[in-house]
Amino acid sequence: PIAIDGRRGLLLSPIHVSDAVDALLAAASSDTDEPRTLNVGGNEALGISDLVTTIGELTEHLPTLIPGEAHEPGGYVADRRAFSRRFASVPQPRGFREGMASLLASDKAA
Repeated sequence: PIAIDGRRGLLLSPIHVSDAVDALLAAASSDTDEPRTLNVGGNEALGISDLVTTIGELTEHLPTLIPGEAHEPGGYVADRRAFSRRFASVPQPRGFREGMASLLASDKAA
């Protein structure tokens, strides 16, 4: 069983490692000297319950969730709008389900 705070648990914006690499390479090769902090993350705000349920569906091992009585804990969700404006040529990151499916498929192939 997986205990979570509130209904969905901590919110995150997971990003596939290849999408993070694409974003970092674009930033590293930028020809602008304008200093700026930009967020890099996935496009989805997913709770722990969303993450483990998706993984469970993909692996056919559905988790047992134990929601907490506490309020929703908030989270760490990237606002990537400024990054997307500055680096418009970088493709949008894949969704969590697609990224996790590709990771599981590559693990099976290995």
